[in-house]
Amino acid sequence: MSSAAASLGISYRRLDYWSRIGLLRATNEGGGSGTRRKWPEHELRIAALIARLADVGIDLNVAAHHARAAIDEGARTYYAHLAEGVYLSIVIDLD
Repeated sequence: MSSAAASLGISYRRLDYWSRIGLLRATNEGGGSGTRRKWPEHELRIAALIARLADVGIDLNVAAHHARAAIDEGARTYYAHLAEGVYLSIVIDLD
């Protein structure tokens, strides 16, 4: 397990899969077979939020969309309307 993956409590395999399906953007995309991916801090924050949202049952693609939007927005609190009567509120620890 890479140190980045270990620090998040997410397996390298899971991060690699999310990168292959386009949910994360590694800094060394296209490095070829056997090349370990590297993620900038920004992408690791998105990965951590994707994992938390997916772990509570939010669809992976929906989790990834809102995790990226929340982190990119840079605000402490992110709100989204998911469905009629269903809202998502994410409080981000900026420290």
